[in-house]
Amino acid sequence: MAILCVNGQFVEVAANPSTPLIWILREQLGLIATKYGCDNFVCGACSVVVNGKTIRSCSFPLSSINEGDEIMTVEGFSNQNQAISKQLPVSTVNFKVALDAG
Repeated sequence: MAILCVNGQFVEVAANPSTPLIWILREQLGLIATKYGCDNFVCGACSVVVNGKTIRSCSFPLSSINEGDEIMTVEGFSNQNQAISKQLPVSTVNFKVALDAG
């Protein structure tokens, strides 16, 4: 068993230490926004952030994660952006949407 901090929440997972992080995130934790892409560690579809550093989760085994390491997935960033948007004035949110669209 390993205890991971994923998107600010502590979770316990059971996996072989050589299991790539992507499969723990997708299969055990249901965090499917992290994708399996090229299998060559270059496309970035499997990217997550561990302790502020972007890593390729398809080549990052569970054994490389230490207790207390903070893992942030696409879902975690999405939740952060939603929380920030709720704190902004409506005019600021509309301006951001207009910039993103155009």
